[in-house]
Amino acid sequence: MQQNRSQNTLDFIMLALDAIEENSRRLYFEALGALNAEHFATVVALSIFSFEEAAKYVILKRQAKQPELPKKRVFRHEVKHEEIGEFFWYWAIFSVLTKTFEDFKSFTSALPDPDPKAMEMIQGLSGGNAVDFLRYNMFESEDEMRAHVRAHFPHPDLLDVATAGANGTIEAIRRQALYVDPSPDLNSVLSSPISIGGSDADEWLKIAFFGQEYIKLAKRLWNEI
Repeated sequence: MQQNRSQNTLDFIMLALDAIEENSRRLYFEALGALNAEHFATVVALSIFSFEEAAKYVILKRQAKQPELPKKRVFRHEVKHEEIGEFFWYWAIFSVLTKTFEDFKSFTSALPDPDPKAMEMIQGLSGGNAVDFLRYNMFESEDEMRAHVRAHFPHPDLLDVATAGANGTIEAIRRQALYVDPSPDLNSVLSSPISIGGSDADEWLKIAFFGQEYIKLAKRLWNEI
């Protein structure tokens, strides 16, 4: 009886995840279509919805694979913004520090009299170990490391998603993309979808694209629930 109940739960989770993934993809491609039609406000709104669905997918996939982890309130916007923001930071830290480590290794190898034991240790590091070596030896604090990463990451705007979600900026942008907000006396317009331009649309569509990549990463990490 318990086994049947567990299997039914598993089947439901799979159906839900498949539906969320498909919806995130649909929203992304509809945003692409809106960009081609120069409906920039629609691009922004659809892109935000798309990457939020991507974040929801990853959160639920992780919780299904690792049920011992604390449950996140997946239907709260700021939780999804934090999830996608953390992904961007992990990606930035790994890519920037990996490149920095390779430069450091090349420099050390070129020294006139490199220490053999140090070189053996450095040459043996790669991937996450190389990143951790720099993270905990090159910087005095986490803040200093993140400042270095932000300065060298090619998409620094992506690193502000979590903060923008927490302080309400993303929700304000979503509202601007969907509604005209008049002033209290109705004598002026405070914000309107028409004020959103192509550069705004491009930035949010980029975030939605990386949301699709995050789903692919989650599927590789946790291929089986």
